[in-house]
Amino acid sequence: MRLTGKSILFAETNPEWKQRRLAVSPAFYKGKLIQMVNIAKQSVQKTVQRWRKIIDGKPRSRFDFMEEMQLMSARILLTCALGEDVSEA
Repeated sequence: MRLTGKSILFAETNPEWKQRRLAVSPAFYKGKLIQMVNIAKQSVQKTVQRWRKIIDGKPRSRFDFMEEMQLMSARILLTCALGEDVSEA
């Protein structure tokens, strides 16, 4: 239990699990998943555009790839959760 906490993925099937499962199930309907995939695609496109601007400005420029991936992941998660891109770029 220490590693997984009270995650719905690893919880035993009981009334509490059923209640949690019902609460999160609307987030995984096909239409919602399609919207999330589109949000992810748009975020990847924005990130690639950002990288192109960096590279076009300085052909031998460098950037922190892990930081860039974290920013892109945060943009995807926040946009899915809040319904609006709240990032700067």
